[in-house]
Amino acid sequence: MTVPDRVVAVNFCGGCKSMIDRRAIAAEIQEALAARGIAVMFNDRSAAFIVRLSGCTVGCASRYSPSDVPGPSIAGRTFDDVAADEADLAARAVTAVDAFFGSLPTSRASARLNQPNTSVSPADGDRNGCEQNQ
Repeated sequence: MTVPDRVVAVNFCGGCKSMIDRRAIAAEIQEALAARGIAVMFNDRSAAFIVRLSGCTVGCASRYSPSDVPGPSIAGRTFDDVAADEADLAARAVTAVDAFFGSLPTSRASARLNQPNTSVSPADGDRNGCEQNQ
């Protein structure tokens, strides 16, 4: 069962120079969080916490996500600007989510749910525009 005020977004870059399997990482994050009762939306700016998932170190997902919403940045094989093994990226993101919701009063997460939802599935992650190609 999902707790309604525990919503995490995974926001993608455009995927133009992806060095990692963004879809697999997003699916792993979604599966792990669903087991914890945390809902995952994709490319949603209204979530209480955003995992910014970029395929390369340019980090376009971070550039185009709200900066006032907490959450880590995966950019290529880095996690928050520190080199990481691709196989560990999803687990690190899940750990960050756990830490966030473990220290968050319920009311703060609920406030973000009242905003419109513009989510897509992990398969739609490549449909975002990437400024690097423009």
